[in-house]
Amino acid sequence: YVEYKKENRQSNMKMRENYYSTQIIIYMMNSEDFVQKLKQGNTQAYQDLYRSTKNLLYKRVKERIGDKDIDDVVQDIYTKIIEGIQTYEFRDINLLAWISRVTNNHIIDVYRKRLKEIQTVDEDNILEEAIETTDDTVEKQQYVAYILEKIKTLRPAERLMLEARLNGLSYKEISE
Repeated sequence: YVEYKKENRQSNMKMRENYYSTQIIIYMMNSEDFVQKLKQGNTQAYQDLYRSTKNLLYKRVKERIGDKDIDDVVQDIYTKIIEGIQTYEFRDINLLAWISRVTNNHIIDVYRKRLKEIQTVDEDNILEEAIETTDDTVEKQQYVAYILEKIKTLRPAERLMLEARLNGLSYKEISE
């Protein structure tokens, strides 16, 4: 019972934290003063922005592209937010919606980059396979030509025995 109460208390604290965090996000995203602080390079404003949006961004990135390079992708998104905040107009769109747009656009860029990498790897593999196949074919042709030349040097009786063996006759059948 004591353990249950402790877990319940912790769960309630997390819910309250999430509620207050959500309220802070809503306030900040709808506050033109907050946007001005970001545009002025206010460090505390950027820290508040990061703390209030990181879970949202990590969740969205993980849902869309998985765990691979998630930290790098989120860092790139924050870099784009920092670089683009100067062009952001508060009247046009809510800050959270703008951040969502930046995030979605970057995720699309990551998809395109990965698709291009896959296509490049496939093209490289196809080229390597074609070269290997060509090399193998040439080697086989040279080997067959070499064998045929050697067969021509055999005496007629030896050539007949070899042909019989190649046609599936056993050694006993050839000897008869």
